[in-house]
Amino acid sequence: MRELLEAVGPALEMVGWAAGVPAIGLLVTAWVLRRHYRRWRPSPAEVRILEGQPCAVWTAPDGTVVSGLLSADAAPPGSTVTIYHQDPGWHVWLTHEPPDRSRPIRTAGWVLLFVAVLANIVGLAAALLP
Repeated sequence: MRELLEAVGPALEMVGWAAGVPAIGLLVTAWVLRRHYRRWRPSPAEVRILEGQPCAVWTAPDGTVVSGLLSADAAPPGSTVTIYHQDPGWHVWLTHEPPDRSRPIRTAGWVLLFVAVLANIVGLAAALLP
């Protein structure tokens, strides 16, 4: 067993470092994506017919009245829908909640970090065996 751990020890350290660097990159990427996701704000919008087209009309955070074209199968005129816009700024908006893409990336980062720590611990234990 000792000979096996001595032979595999340096390779485990290499695997640990090879998994640790991308893990840090994935965790930073997930953090940036999460900050971007938190900028989306819901706002109530009224469905109106403007120039013969169904449009969502809402008030931006700065008090500006904004309208945007809806699809033909939108809610009936006079009803209220929820739109999502980025804060600050109202020129980018969605009629559905934007997906949070940070969770799978964050999970992959934590798994890689666990593999890196485990590989380095086993490699260190192999080097310290009497």
